[in-house]
Amino acid sequence: YKTKNPLRITGFDNQMVGWSSGKLSFYLDSVFRKYDLPITHHHNYSTEIVPLIDSLKNNYGKYQDNNEDLILKYLDTCYNQLSKFLPQNSFEIMLVKNLIAECKEFINHTNIPEAYNIRDRQMFENLNWIIKSKYPKDKIIVWSASQHIAKASRQKIPKNSISMKSMGNYL
Repeated sequence: YKTKNPLRITGFDNQMVGWSSGKLSFYLDSVFRKYDLPITHHHNYSTEIVPLIDSLKNNYGKYQDNNEDLILKYLDTCYNQLSKFLPQNSFEIMLVKNLIAECKEFINHTNIPEAYNIRDRQMFENLNWIIKSKYPKDKIIVWSASQHIAKASRQKIPKNSISMKSMGNYL
C-alpha cells in the first residue's frame, strides 16, 4: 500500500450489502445540501425522502411492503437535479445511478432475467467508470463471479422470455 505503485482494491457491484451502506444517506444528504438541490427544501425531505433512500440498504433480498416506486421517483429527481451541477462521470452521479439501478432491480425482483440485466448493466457501467474515469492509467484486474463476467449467459430461460445479458457480454 505504501509503495510507489500500490495495489488498490475497489468494487463495481451496485448491490448495497455490508459496510459500504452504513453512511450512505449521511453522505448523499451532505452532497445534496452542498449543491442546494431543490429536493432538500421539500417539506418531508428529512423525515421521508432521506429515510426512504436509506431503506434500500435494508431491502436486499426483501420485497414485501417496500416503497421502491416512490424511492425511484425521489432518486430520479435527485439525479436530474444533481446532473445540473456535476458531470456524468462524477462519483456522486455514479452513486445515484447505482441506487436507481438497485431500486429497479428490487421492482423487477419477480422477473429474474430483467433484474439480472439491470444489475449486470450497472456493474458494466461501474467497471467502465473505474477504467475510464477513476483509474484510466492503471492496470485493472477484474475478479467476479463467472455468471457476471461470462461473455454470454448459460442459464436456460423460457421461450418468449427476456434474454439475460451479463456484464462480460457488455464488456
